[in-house]
Amino acid sequence: MLRDLFNRTGPQAPARVIRLAPNAYPQDVVVAWSDPVRLTFRWIAPAHAGGVVFPALGRMVTLPASTDVVVELDLEPGRTYEFFGAALHLLGRLIVAPATAG
Repeated sequence: MLRDLFNRTGPQAPARVIRLAPNAYPQDVVVAWSDPVRLTFRWIAPAHAGGVVFPALGRMVTLPASTDVVVELDLEPGRTYEFFGAALHLLGRLIVAPATAG
């Protein structure tokens, strides 16, 4: 499940922002598993919006230019998920740390 939450504030807002740009090199983003995993994306392009696609999840998120967008993803611990921009340009990989016992 995917939910976009624009300009989220408060204690639940993630501190780390994943900055994406149209021609940037792919980046690996390691996240701790939780249910759901909450990430903040920002599209760095002054004149136009962008987007991010998670093919393994069948999801796409539109990212307004220079605006933080909080996205909640239902991910499995111990897996890696690729995410792409326009024209299937690889933007990066989400590496989900295994769940801890406890």
